[in-house]
Amino acid sequence: EVHPLTPKDQRNTHQTEVMQTARKKFRTLTGGQVYVIDLTSGFGGGGTASPLQIVLQHQDLDRLARQQAQVMNWMRAQDAYVGVRSNLKMNKPQVELSINRDKASQMGISVTEIASTMRYLLGDVEISEIEQQNERYEVIPEIIGEGRMVPDDLRRLYIRNGEGDLVAMSNLVSIEETIGPSEIHHFNRLRSATISASTPPDVELGTALNDLKTLLDENLPSGFDYTITGQAQDFQESFYYLSIALIFSVVFIYLVLAAQFESFIHPFTILTALPLAGIGAFGMLWALDMSFNIFSFIGVIMLTGMATKNAILLIDYTNALKEQERNSFEAAEEAARVRFRPVVMTTLSTVLGMMPIAFGYGAGGEARAPLGVAVAAGLLATTVLTLVVVPVIYTLMDQFQNWLLEKFGRKRKREVRESAG
Repeated sequence: EVHPLTPKDQRNTHQTEVMQTARKKFRTLTGGQVYVIDLTSGFGGGGTASPLQIVLQHQDLDRLARQQAQVMNWMRAQDAYVGVRSNLKMNKPQVELSINRDKASQMGISVTEIASTMRYLLGDVEISEIEQQNERYEVIPEIIGEGRMVPDDLRRLYIRNGEGDLVAMSNLVSIEETIGPSEIHHFNRLRSATISASTPPDVELGTALNDLKTLLDENLPSGFDYTITGQAQDFQESFYYLSIALIFSVVFIYLVLAAQFESFIHPFTILTALPLAGIGAFGMLWALDMSFNIFSFIGVIMLTGMATKNAILLIDYTNALKEQERNSFEAAEEAARVRFRPVVMTTLSTVLGMMPIAFGYGAGGEARAPLGVAVAAGLLATTVLTLVVVPVIYTLMDQFQNWLLEKFGRKRKREVRESAG
């Protein structure tokens, strides 16, 4: 019977704290293992059972099982993993028969005859068909004995050789009782074992994943391979594609600014607002002990466009003042003073609009909170620092641009005079 948690507004304990409390209580149980999982992302929720999944691959099941046990024992000894389990379970009793080929040859019995006998005994082989009342039925041989068969029953079997004599199976084979896998799983056509685990609330999935990858890279024997699957794979792929999106956003911003200002130098001045915004975004996430997850990454991408807005207002007015025969120092100073009010007004309006997200209101608000915090803190930081740092960078870039024009301009004039002479 499943008893769901009471609504969030009716309890003081977070869901992760309830799960951790349950895990601590179930650790005292003996004779079994208990796993505490989130149904919204696991069984019944349509997602993967655990956020962390590693697939070990090797053709030898025995070596695969031993290596799996070593990895699982290491994970269980760490505090960063909970609910460690695997889908490869070596718990199915089985019987292994080894044929004594020399004895079988002496008795006039081939290996094929021994294999066929075992096949008809255990394989439910169809040997014929009968028809009755327009219905066709398969004929399958069955050994009738007292109850279910046991390994000793194999020793009491007899095989008739070519001379018609009966030979006991016990004289031809050696029987060993072992255990094997209940199921044999494959991944990319190779035998595999999937190790699944979750992480405690105070451990980030990326940290736990990197530690496990380091262990496997350093200690996995030759012939073994591993693959990251489940939410951990989605985590890596999402961060990869978001990183590409962030790079392209910066490139597109630069190209648009270069076309707008008709300069390849001043767009770099505007782009200095991006690291200033990153200081505020990452600093606030660290101060509030929030993770840098998919939502906060999306917030950083949004911040790239918002952060350059203030710098554009400042640089555009500075260029307008320079066209009025002002030098770069005076133009930058006056632009910062005149644009101060619109910069602050637009920033405050945007930050206040992000506050409901940053405070995590509504269902699932805790997951979206890092996005609001990253955007709001990044905008505040870039606003304060833009009014101080960007004018300084602008004057330096302007001097650098004038130096380039003067140097290459003189060189061009000299070449023109030489060619004319």
